[in-house]
Amino acid sequence: MEEKLENIETSKSTFKSSAGVIEVGERKIILRVLKMGRATLLFINNTQPEIIDQMALAMCMRNSNEIVSTAILGDELESQSFAEKLCKRFGRPFYVSYNIQADRLNRALLDQNIMEYIRNHESEFI
Repeated sequence: MEEKLENIETSKSTFKSSAGVIEVGERKIILRVLKMGRATLLFINNTQPEIIDQMALAMCMRNSNEIVSTAILGDELESQSFAEKLCKRFGRPFYVSYNIQADRLNRALLDQNIMEYIRNHESEFI
């Protein structure tokens, strides 16, 4: 039996990964980003231990400004609400895994710091 090898064209990958650390008070939070063609995956974790307890997806509906979202993993709403916020702001699908426990006051401060980081490093996300 004779085997033929086909020439397969390879293309430049549209995936780009990056990471950053932000400080909120005395806490260090790591942001891991995977920018994939038309979508972005964002992991938000304490620096130690890094976990994935929850994940959600938010995307814009075609022909409207409506955003649909769903939890993929876990039953907390942090990932889903943050994915919706990012999707609304940037108009692209976002997968978000928000694995930080915080009260309402600290959560607002944390969200503000994450959004500031994203604005300062927008090319890594969009």
